Order: sequence, then structure tokens, then C-alpha cells
Amino acid sequence: MKQIMIKFGELFLKSDPVKKRFINKLVDNIKIAAKSENIKININKQRDRLFCQTDQFEKMKEILQNQFGISYFTIVEKTDDPKKIIKKFEKEIGKNQSFAIRAKRSYKIGKSSKEIENELGSEIKRKVNLTNPDKEIFVDVCKDGTYVYSKKIYGSKGLPFGSSGKVLILLSGGMDSAVATWFMIKRGCYPIFLYINNSSNDNANADGALKNMEMLSKWSKGKKMKLYIVNNNKAILKFSEYKKFTCVLCKRMMYRIAERIGIKENVDGIVTGESIAQVASQTLHNLFVLNSSVSIPIYRPVIGFDKSEIISIAKEIGVYKSSISLSKNCGFVPNKPSTRSNIEKIEDIEKNIQIKKMLDESVNNVITMTK
Repeated sequence: MKQIMIKFGELFLKSDPVKKRFINKLVDNIKIAAKSENIKININKQRDRLFCQTDQFEKMKEILQNQFGISYFTIVEKTDDPKKIIKKFEKEIGKNQSFAIRAKRSYKIGKSSKEIENELGSEIKRKVNLTNPDKEIFVDVCKDGTYVYSKKIYGSKGLPFGSSGKVLILLSGGMDSAVATWFMIKRGCYPIFLYINNSSNDNANADGALKNMEMLSKWSKGKKMKLYIVNNNKAILKFSEYKKFTCVLCKRMMYRIAERIGIKENVDGIVTGESIAQVASQTLHNLFVLNSSVSIPIYRPVIGFDKSEIISIAKEIGVYKSSISLSKNCGFVPNKPSTRSNIEKIEDIEKNIQIKKMLDESVNNVITMTK
């Protein structure tokens, strides 16, 4: 009987209660994603793997490759007599190609792994190469039977989507925040997105942020994502009067807006795409000044990455082209921005411009979109 075997990686290292919760979450995510594509499936859970029955493997392949929490998956045949199955794989091995049998036992009664490999290998009339074979055939001996397969399709690893809590993402049209989001989703976080319009144009749109959100949604197939849009244009005009402190004042306001919405959404933290010293507002000193504006935790998954590394990951996950085409540079960045802001000076400025009143005005005009 052919079926899809799904193996998870680090989930198996968790304590039994945590492992059970994470595996249940993964199963739910797979079912929701399959339902969104009208794919009928049936999933059976075992101690260290899942078995999925479906007749739509090609459609399931894309879903499983984009499900965090999966190490690899493959089509397997379950049998009580692996010799009957193993001969089928001979046809997949060219006459001038080599092969190797890789046996593994979770049910350690009877023949050893080495004995199984030798016995089954003798059934295939091809050259054996245990070091670097052209073809590998895997044999998993379990209590309920033996599973035979040849091709592992690697998944995205990480932890199941939504298994680690909820975070608010400060999402721009650029690639830094999109890559940061991907890392948080990979670690099981559920994202709520916030786009803050710092343009002087009231009608400036969030096309870049929306596009990035859509690209990232393939790792949450079947689940809707929420995007908040806040116009901060009046505030940025005021901040620009303070020249070198413009960016720090603006970022502190953005953090405060995120905190307000984050508290409403009951998130466990705010996520940004900031990287140390990539721009003036992201020096260690300025990041400390930014952090002091809110009480909620700030997470920066790409803080130690340089731009070329972020670009490489953006290309890999599919957000590079949209980020390049739709992102826009801020028109309010001063010629000589402060790299070492004085927190007392910043707090005095905020007191004089009635920062709380400005915050209320920005948050009261929020727009919410769900996709």
C-alpha cells in the first residue's frame, strides 16, 4: 500500500507533552492546507512519523514542502515481505549505476540492520556502492510492518506554524522585514502584520507590504493573515523639524504604534527587520534608545546579518523581486542622521511635541485588511 510518510526533525527531541502538542499542531496545519486546495487526505500518527493517505501526491508535495515542522517526506510502500517490493527499485537503477540499501530498525527483534541490507541488496543485480551510490533505497523496519522508499523530499524544517505564540511584524515593502518574518514563522510564530505609512502622501499605499505578506502566506496555507495599516504622515512631518533626530523619533513612534496594536492582539512581542548598523537608526546605541520607548519585547531575527546575506535569503524564499520593485526610500532621512542619540534629549523633544496625543491620532485612524 503506497502512502506518504512524513518525518519531523527537532519535534522528536521535545518532551512527550510538548511533542504531542507540536505534532497535533502540524497535523492540523496539513489538514487545513489540504482543505484549502480541495485535497482529500487521511493522516495517521505514529511515535516518530506521520502517514498521509491521498491520491493527489503532486498537490500535496507543494503543501508539505512549505510546512514548517517537517524534516522530509516520501512515498513509501508498507509490506510484510520487503523482498517483493525491493525488486521494483531495480528498474529505477541504470545498468551502469550503483546503489545502496539503508536499513533502520525501530523494532529491534530478528535480523540486524546489516543483515537486512545484505539480504535485500542481493536481490538487486546492480553494483553496490555504500559510500557514494547513484541510488539509495531505504528500509524502515517497524513493529507494524516494513516501509520501503527511495526518494526523500526535504521539507522546511523548523516548528509548526502557530505553535510558538503570536507576534506583531513591522512589515515594510522591503526585504529585511520579510526575511525576519520568515525566520519567526519558521520557529512556529503566528504573525500579525503592521504597515506604517511614513510618506507625506495621505494616499500612499501598502502594495509592497501586501505583496510580501502574500508571498509569506504560502507557509501558512489555508490560514488568513491580518494586516494593519496606519498613516503616520502628520507625525513624520513634525519629526523632520528635528533634523538629525528624525529617524530615531520616527522609529520610536512606530514602536509605540506597534505596542498599542500588539496589546490589542495579545501578541508576545514585536518583530522588526533591523540589522546592527545597517542604517544610522540601527546602531547599538540607537537601538537601545528605541527599545526604551516601549515595554513589550522587541525581536530582531536578522540583527547579525549583513545585506548580502539578507538578499540571499530573500531570493530563496521568493520575496526579493517584489521587495526590489515595490519598496521606496524614505524621503525624510536627514543628510547627517544621529548615530548616537541622547535619550534625555529625545524624551524632552517628545514631551514638547505631545507624543501621546500624536500616537492617539495615528492609532485611531488604523485600517485593517485580512487576506
